[in-house]
Amino acid sequence: MFSLTFFSVVCKFLLCFLRYVLEKINFVELAKKSVIFKDGTSMPHAVLIEIENKKYDLVFSLGEACLCSEALRVTGLQQESNPFDWLAGGTLKDRINITIAKWGRFFEKEDLSYGGSAGEKYDFYQNSYNKLGFNHDFPAGIPFDESYPEVKEKYDRRINRLLRRIDDAKRILLVYIEVPLVEKTNAHDDKTLIIEYQKIIKAFPDKEITLLYIESDFNLHSTSQIEMRGVGNKAVRDNICRIKANYGPSSPESKTNMLVLVTALQMFFKLFPKK
Repeated sequence: MFSLTFFSVVCKFLLCFLRYVLEKINFVELAKKSVIFKDGTSMPHAVLIEIENKKYDLVFSLGEACLCSEALRVTGLQQESNPFDWLAGGTLKDRINITIAKWGRFFEKEDLSYGGSAGEKYDFYQNSYNKLGFNHDFPAGIPFDESYPEVKEKYDRRINRLLRRIDDAKRILLVYIEVPLVEKTNAHDDKTLIIEYQKIIKAFPDKEITLLYIESDFNLHSTSQIEMRGVGNKAVRDNICRIKANYGPSSPESKTNMLVLVTALQMFFKLFPKK
């Protein structure tokens, strides 16, 4: 019995070490490439990768859309695709609830309905159960019944992988970046952040979880002005961070906006929580 237990522990350690080595190899290869932004500009990836993550075993995006995952990728904080990365719709509350439910009933066929074109390459499908919108998954012109199995397999794979990462991790950072809108209909107040944070730590009591919420504030004087503060009372202030930054709505994933978000993430890793 002892030898079998010892063998399983050694195997688990070796698998974790191999995963770590592969991620580092991917990270180095990524740094050699250039990032191509939506506005057509580019920048060497190594210029952006300046965040050394020694605080968290796992960092993943809660949304609000593609922008969050893009920012985590260009800073080297994310190397794998996760369930929320490229999805629209749903509030922070909706996405926390989905996470707590471990993505159960996330992508059932009966919950999806056609919502029109999502551009030349894709059709848009809306999930009536969890309010998420799928813009980048269903090839345009392909019947739903034909494309669904492959898309379902992809999301099952991402979900199962992320659940394994969560299970292996002790310290986890959840990141939510608002899509910048002129008419702010997607903002969440401090009370909401505290409520949702308390829900997530109750669901994962053996994890040390931090919630980072980044919002766009066009009232800041320039893109270089960034405000950061802890949220809530002493019990949670070191685990909920709210950052305001001036990134614009015209092209959310432009080079300028991405550099603002990179700076915000750098500030968070260097200065939060304040001791």
